[in-house]
Amino acid sequence: LNIYKKNIKSKMNNFVSLVPIRAGSKGLKNKNIAKIKGIPLYLRTVNQALRITEKCIINTDIDSILRKKNFDKNVILFERDKKFAEDDTHMNLVLKDLFLKMNLINKFIILLQATSPLRKDEDIKNAINIFNEGKYSMVMSVRTVESNFLKYGYEKNDKFIPIAEKFLYKNRQSLPKVLAPNGAIYIFSVNEFLKKNKLPVKNIGYYEMPAERSIDIDKKEDLNTIRRIISNEIN
Repeated sequence: LNIYKKNIKSKMNNFVSLVPIRAGSKGLKNKNIAKIKGIPLYLRTVNQALRITEKCIINTDIDSILRKKNFDKNVILFERDKKFAEDDTHMNLVLKDLFLKMNLINKFIILLQATSPLRKDEDIKNAINIFNEGKYSMVMSVRTVESNFLKYGYEKNDKFIPIAEKFLYKNRQSLPKVLAPNGAIYIFSVNEFLKKNKLPVKNIGYYEMPAERSIDIDKKEDLNTIRRIISNEIN
């Protein structure tokens, strides 16, 4: 049993939690530092991360966080360059800059979105277990959505372009189950990322979370909903 525990601990030492947060936000201003029961959103996620992994990196351009002095000793602050904090900056660029500057080669990243505060510790642990099976390039959390989405299309040059031609005229009952990333959890290898300098798009495993825990705070209504839910939780 002791050998088993040592192996588990050794394996988890290769995992590093990452909480990426930036100052700008179109939907809800300063949402990452909005407080729920007196605790900023980002700090709720950092505290959760430290219950799972030994180290947690905060990648941010938010001055008030960068100036904060009383973080847990296992929290690492990484100041995000302003050029990687624009509205249209792709997360791949943010991640590449971090991985190279911090030399995170051979590490596994557990990326946790601060705006998903209903995510439970068990959700992260279950996603890690799936990743540890060694079958996937990445494991991400998802929620089930309506399958009718497969019959949709987009407009191009005044034409309707089907998203998936083979499903366009299928009966609803014949459509496969459709999953959507909920943004709460992404687990992947830094080495795998650096092969193409982007998050994997193939061979992705998933961990399904219920809709009620998949709320992503993007606007004021989302924040109010989550505040009500958390206020009503039994501690």
